[in-house]
Amino acid sequence: INNSFKQSEFITPPIKASGEKLKLVWFSQVISPGRGLELILPLLRKFEVQLSLTLFGYLSAENKIWLDSFKAPVKVEAPLSQTELHNRISEFDVGLALELSNTDFNRQLCLTNKIYAYAQAGLYILATDTPAQKQFINDNSNRGCVISQDKQSVYEVLNSLITNKQTIRESSIERYREAYQISWEKDSQIWLDQFTWLLNKNENS
Repeated sequence: INNSFKQSEFITPPIKASGEKLKLVWFSQVISPGRGLELILPLLRKFEVQLSLTLFGYLSAENKIWLDSFKAPVKVEAPLSQTELHNRISEFDVGLALELSNTDFNRQLCLTNKIYAYAQAGLYILATDTPAQKQFINDNSNRGCVISQDKQSVYEVLNSLITNKQTIRESSIERYREAYQISWEKDSQIWLDQFTWLLNKNENS
């Protein structure tokens, strides 16, 4: 069963003006090193005319020094409640799922809550090539793309995303509608069916 959310917590993606920058987003409880942001922060100044990045999460004084060292044009917003966050991320175009294989072995195998949130909000997902995330994107290539865990790969993909900005935006509602298939409303039925089957089995034993 997927570790997904209720689809009712997400809203239909709004229509975005064609002239706006491509809007990237990343969230976590804490903004800190070792979360994959190191792959993209050094490149943002090269693309500041074409795209923006917003980070949602708690930023300590120490980690602010780390973030400021990249001199990257980044907007930082405080953590939000789950429902508020799921509503807000619909404003963006691309969700960053930058998991690093060398952080710990679990990162290679897990799908974090952020990748489900991005998918359910209809965002295009930029995901690093951990086995779990590769499988998730390969199951439906309309969800996003997979990149190697190096800056050159990220640079090339950012160029491609900027070039295809309009296509990414036009397909957001389709991605949002398709996400029902991975929602808790859909997956909880699997659990309920199994639970019902066990109850019936025990009653008939």
